[in-house]
Amino acid sequence: MQSVIDRAFQQGGHLSKLVPGYSPRAPQIQISSKVGQCLEEELHLLLEAETGTGKSLGYLLPAAKWAVQNNKKVVICTHTIPLMNQIIKIELPRVQEILRMENANLRYILLMKTKAREMTPHTKTIDAALEGSHIDTCIEEDVIIALTMPPSLLSI
Repeated sequence: MQSVIDRAFQQGGHLSKLVPGYSPRAPQIQISSKVGQCLEEELHLLLEAETGTGKSLGYLLPAAKWAVQNNKKVVICTHTIPLMNQIIKIELPRVQEILRMENANLRYILLMKTKAREMTPHTKTIDAALEGSHIDTCIEEDVIIALTMPPSLLSI
């Protein structure tokens, strides 16, 4: 796990190829390393970091790598639509590309909250999901599920 994190976040690494002007951020690498370690050792982790630290990518990369490697699912819940959009439009495509560079295939399904307050499955293709296309997908075949929930549902 750590070697994938190192190759992704190091200067000249995978992110340097994907993000113009990328420079490594020590807190982001620490977050990613700790998340990866906790997943591998089946430990719990609670972390907090300032805005702009790179938390989303920091936890998504090791979570996705672990899910693909172990044929497991990871559920990502967001509290806000803007964060969900950031994950869907920016972070997951980057993680998917990083894992391709590592010869791993990340598949994911998006479940989005509708105005009718029901969960709706969307295609694993970002473009189609953002256009609102509804394609039946089998959750068992996908790795990451991104959810957005109102605060009242977080305590279930």
